[in-house]
Amino acid sequence: MLPALKGKTLIVIDPRVTNLAKKADLHIQIKPRRDIYLALLLARVAYMEQLEDVDFIAQRCDNFDNYVDLITGIQIRELIEKSGVDLIDIGKILSLIEGKKVSILTGIGVQKYDFGHSVLRAIDSFAAMLGLFGKAGCGVGYIDDSSYGFAKPFKTEPKRKVMMATVDFGAFDIVFIQGSNPMTQLPSTPKVKAGLEKARFVVYFGLYENETSKLADLIIPAKDFLEKEDLKLSYGHEYVGRMPKIFENSSCVSEYELSQFLLEKFAFDALKKDTDYLDDIIASNTFEKDGFLASKYFETRPYEKTFYTQSGKFEFFDDFDDEFDDDAGAFYLLAVKQNKSLNSQFMTDDFLRVPTILDLKDGERVRLRRDDYSCEYEVRVDPSLRDDCLALFSGGKNSNVLTPSRVSDEGDCAIYQDIKVDLEKI
Repeated sequence: MLPALKGKTLIVIDPRVTNLAKKADLHIQIKPRRDIYLALLLARVAYMEQLEDVDFIAQRCDNFDNYVDLITGIQIRELIEKSGVDLIDIGKILSLIEGKKVSILTGIGVQKYDFGHSVLRAIDSFAAMLGLFGKAGCGVGYIDDSSYGFAKPFKTEPKRKVMMATVDFGAFDIVFIQGSNPMTQLPSTPKVKAGLEKARFVVYFGLYENETSKLADLIIPAKDFLEKEDLKLSYGHEYVGRMPKIFENSSCVSEYELSQFLLEKFAFDALKKDTDYLDDIIASNTFEKDGFLASKYFETRPYEKTFYTQSGKFEFFDDFDDEFDDDAGAFYLLAVKQNKSLNSQFMTDDFLRVPTILDLKDGERVRLRRDDYSCEYEVRVDPSLRDDCLALFSGGKNSNVLTPSRVSDEGDCAIYQDIKVDLEKI
């Protein structure tokens, strides 16, 4: 992304001083989980300064009056306190973006709150207030389904659905785990472990030995992306990449090969060749652009003509519920990514990052507590953290011991950022 940012003004909003934050023109070290109050505060001050796009709001939006009631109905002092951002920084942000093409990229952190949908709506509403949708170089981006619009030849509707974030593996006779490591990646590791140990038979189908494979009754080694034919879609651009098979591997099987094997054993009709499915997907979902395959569904300028609402207009939000107990612990516990791993694949890091204010030293051990759960960690001092924050890298073996087994209010997403803990030195 950095080459695309060259020559642009960059504002980073993050509780941590990340490498990207160090390159920014302005870094707002916001309180965790308080993005919604920052969005409301920005909108409140922008409205006071008459920065709204009056024509865009009149022609392409609904419910603006109720949105104004929302942003003016909360005292500025309360918005400042809850966001952890003062008016000087609010003024800096608005001065940098006023009259400019503005692109707002939201990281996955805002999607890991119980009211994450409201956070995104608040950000969207601030952008709509400034008229940033449907214009070149403007808008709001967030991580969504990379296969948007694509026909899915194997999509089915199961008779019974469970939410992955809160699933009880112990309720099933057979648990089949493919391409995942729930023992570190799902919330509430103790609950996950108890469920897998109770299940009658656990199958692990994947690339790497990990905490989950150790609990499996059967391990099926999977082929990696160099050992099978496949396609690669993107979250950030329209191009579709062919992923041709480079190596043969007779010791492992692909998802397609395993499916074909099971269909044969249970006397069902066989699948077509895998390359036939890939050719069908390419033919029905892509076109050639500049010598590359591109998605037919990619919008160069989203929302230029309409929004995905019943009215076709942008609908400002006007209410939200925030029931988070900010007194539940002394420190926010952040779940963060690192650039040397992909969740629990490749390099794992099992250390707890702590702020300098605690006067701890690398190698010392501490215990974190949340409700009835506790876990011990070895410390690494991290000056990039706010004084009220601790951090665990995603993928560590104890990274989700304390994470609550709950889902978001909308979307049934796991909640990794809705947690406060207490710390004691061992």
